[in-house]
Amino acid sequence: MSLTLINGNMGYLPRAIAQAEPDRTAIVDYFGGTRRVLTYGDMETRLEKTAHALAGLGLKPGERLAVGIGNRCDFIQVMFGAMRAGIVAVPLNNRLGAEQLGYIIDNAGCRGAVFDPAAGPGIAPAILAADLAVRAAVEPVDGAVDFTAAVEAADAQFDPVPLDDGHIAMLPYTSGSTGRPKGVCLTHAGTHWFLEAMPQMMAPEFHDGPSVLVAVPLFHKNAMIGGVKLMFRMGGSVVILPGFEPRQFLDVLARERCNITTGVPAMYTLLLQEAELIDRLDFSHFKKAFIGSAPTTPDLLCEIEARFGCRIHQGYGLTEGGPVVFTQPDPGSAWTGGRSPMESCGVPLPGGSVRLVGADGAICDSFGELWVRNPGMATGYHALPQVNAERFVDGWLKTGDLFEKDADGFFFFRGRTDDMFHCGGENVYPLEVESVLRSHPDVLDVAVVPLTHAVKGQVPGAMVVLRPGVSGDETAMRAFYLERGPAYAHPRHIVFVDRLPLTGVGKVDRKTVTQSLMGSFTA
Repeated sequence: MSLTLINGNMGYLPRAIAQAEPDRTAIVDYFGGTRRVLTYGDMETRLEKTAHALAGLGLKPGERLAVGIGNRCDFIQVMFGAMRAGIVAVPLNNRLGAEQLGYIIDNAGCRGAVFDPAAGPGIAPAILAADLAVRAAVEPVDGAVDFTAAVEAADAQFDPVPLDDGHIAMLPYTSGSTGRPKGVCLTHAGTHWFLEAMPQMMAPEFHDGPSVLVAVPLFHKNAMIGGVKLMFRMGGSVVILPGFEPRQFLDVLARERCNITTGVPAMYTLLLQEAELIDRLDFSHFKKAFIGSAPTTPDLLCEIEARFGCRIHQGYGLTEGGPVVFTQPDPGSAWTGGRSPMESCGVPLPGGSVRLVGADGAICDSFGELWVRNPGMATGYHALPQVNAERFVDGWLKTGDLFEKDADGFFFFRGRTDDMFHCGGENVYPLEVESVLRSHPDVLDVAVVPLTHAVKGQVPGAMVVLRPGVSGDETAMRAFYLERGPAYAHPRHIVFVDRLPLTGVGKVDRKTVTQSLMGSFTA
């Protein structure tokens, strides 16, 4: 079905399906321990009412609305309803504390907020303390309008609003791992481009009604772009879990007969530890596993394919970059080349351009920092002109990520420019050390970070997760590395843990890893 939007507004993305097949399932929501189904017809009515309710509360096109809701259908309803009303949605990371959330609300210039007081401990305190004209909650809370009641009472027909070229649809904030979170200005037109380009890389079997299981936070692009928006573009359904718990995830994946999942490497690592449950359940319908947002290894990818009989669909992107830059094309898709190597992030989406730039600023053919240019790119960071001048150069976005390109045009992630550190005068890239350690047959996962050293300046330290039933031996693990990697980069300190600490979006929390390792490290 062609993508038809009113005034180019992404808030109308589900409307074509709603008009053609109103009884088709759009969302299956497991929030609160019950199974709730919304059809495309239900969604259309809810989005019209939500747009009306937001306008009725005094919010106008172009104004910012903070959205502090967890993994439940209300999040999707408010996000798309806000876009339909021309309001700029600011999705909040509900894992952040009140101080960080307050900074985002203030920095974005939010005039209102819709929130769930149970979404996270910092959500309600931050919103109730912020200087806002409108506060509305999907569950009763003192000091906020009853948003659920406001939606129910609203008119079910909303007059479309005109949008200027370049109108901002969403203003998500980056994780802030290297400083304060940055608001990323994403346009309606840019998202439109992505939703036209991405299906070209997918097999025809996914073009009519696929079903995706989402347990990663909906505020993150991994879920919102690769899950919700892509499914609505293709007339599919989104099955939402309130959070990630491996056994529940597997049970729902089998019961709902989803054919696509989306997640980060750490999630799939935990799933594979449930071998008995995987053997017992039926996954014959499970065809594609999207994996991204963090580096992974060929061993993990092969094990996922072998255990589930699905096709791994690895990719690479960043919120401000498209958001998807590279993806592995399906056999039978519009892509005419061969299958991507297992460890590759794939090839650029149609209509997107990339280049690799060396440390000297010269364009390289095979290795360098990735620069990106495509119609889906952010127009810049909100209220950060100096950062924009540094990162957006002549229409190109400097990603800070290092890539290698092979002779067939496939791209391979090799680390970040700012992850590299000096150990006794030698350059060390954590991803390269991690790759060697992950090749150990007993290793499930690993994180390598720099540790302060009196003589070398910094040295590698490693936090390692072993397979169940295996005991850790630091001396043996170090010897394993020294047989396969350069001596200057060998980990001087290795700690074995059951799980790596993760951020709210499922990435390795390297700050916590560093603090933990430094606490037990003797130089």
